[in-house]
Amino acid sequence: MTRSVDLVLLQSGISKLHHTCNLDELLKGAYEVSNNSLRKLKLVGIVGKAHSGKTTTARLLQTYINTRQNADAVKYAYSCEMSINVKFVCSELFGLDISFFENSELKEEIVQHLGVSPRQLMQYTGDLFRTLFGKDFWLKRLMYDLVDNMRDRGEIHIISGLRYQNEIDFIIRHSGIVIHLTHNQGCGTIGFPGATSEQSLDFSSSPYKKGVNYYEVNREEYGTLQKLGALLKQIAATL
Repeated sequence: MTRSVDLVLLQSGISKLHHTCNLDELLKGAYEVSNNSLRKLKLVGIVGKAHSGKTTTARLLQTYINTRQNADAVKYAYSCEMSINVKFVCSELFGLDISFFENSELKEEIVQHLGVSPRQLMQYTGDLFRTLFGKDFWLKRLMYDLVDNMRDRGEIHIISGLRYQNEIDFIIRHSGIVIHLTHNQGCGTIGFPGATSEQSLDFSSSPYKKGVNYYEVNREEYGTLQKLGALLKQIAATL
């Protein structure tokens, strides 16, 4: 039976992280992203619950963008995960190899001396930082990284694993595209009940325009890679 992570343990770990990983720089970077810098980025967000196919979709879209006719270095696509910094922090906080947070099987296994899975550690740690430093903390931190590396990676950034309303709203607000993956079976049942990152999102507001900056992809409807690929090729052609 799993148990909740002791918040005192997390607080102690964060204090340790200040010394071992220069947490001050992690926090500083999260608040130094200007709107002028962000205007240079073309953002594509991949949204969906656990095991809905976000990583596969991101990789396919990246391939289609980078192999399309007349592709150039400026419009070269780079893909990353929204949770990359959460994984890094958890690895340092709990002394676990990064593979525990990247391997799909290891991520679901209970870590015996902690009593929870790496996925749960990510959820608790992500939530705590959002509480301590604001709901936009991880988003701003990622944007800082993308802007900082933009010259080496091109201007199109595909971000898989967006889970919160403020994150998808941010993509649309900065003239980006959101791809929402849904799956009738086996989706959202991984992890643990009540996870804040598995809550419903609202795509009904006027800034979300289907077929323009918002695409809903049901994996039953686009069940094969060929069908999914056809749609992603259409999206790639607009970028």
